[in-house]
Amino acid sequence: MSDPPPKKPWSPGRIQPVSDPTERLPWHRLIPLVAVETLGLSLLLLAYLVLRSLDAPAEPLLLGPVVTYVLVFATSGSPASRPLRVLVSYVIAGVIGLGVAALPGPTVLMAILGTGVILLLMHLVGAFHAPAVAVALIAEISDPSWSVALIMFPALLILVLLAILLVWVTHQLLGDRQYPDRWW
Repeated sequence: MSDPPPKKPWSPGRIQPVSDPTERLPWHRLIPLVAVETLGLSLLLLAYLVLRSLDAPAEPLLLGPVVTYVLVFATSGSPASRPLRVLVSYVIAGVIGLGVAALPGPTVLMAILGTGVILLLMHLVGAFHAPAVAVALIAEISDPSWSVALIMFPALLILVLLAILLVWVTHQLLGDRQYPDRWW
């Protein structure tokens, strides 16, 4: 295993990357960081508006990818933030969550069942990503029919792929180390 690349020194032309998302930053670093993060969130919201204009019921599913964007950006070195693991976790959550939500049954019971199956499968394949777990709960609350669930699934994946792409772009704009360091 090779050593991680050395951190780039602070220079006036680059925005200093965040190494610990819980550290308190000085204003000269905080303002550009929040500006770039807000730009990423704005692009996710724009994608949501496009999906909404196409009558794709993406409203409830927007929450997961937004949280994913912020979480993956802040913890980009974590194995749980690797792009393929994030994507696989949403595929699992989308198939199980939307599939269970389209079945008849009591909302709370179906949400618990869907969430449990999602957690089991994520742990089995090694692709645990917490925001994706919420898909079962969100899908159950929106109570889609099978035809709507089939539309919601690709909309969810489009938003997740956009979130991953925006994390990469955000890291590039901030001059941070290469994201992703590994794909799986």
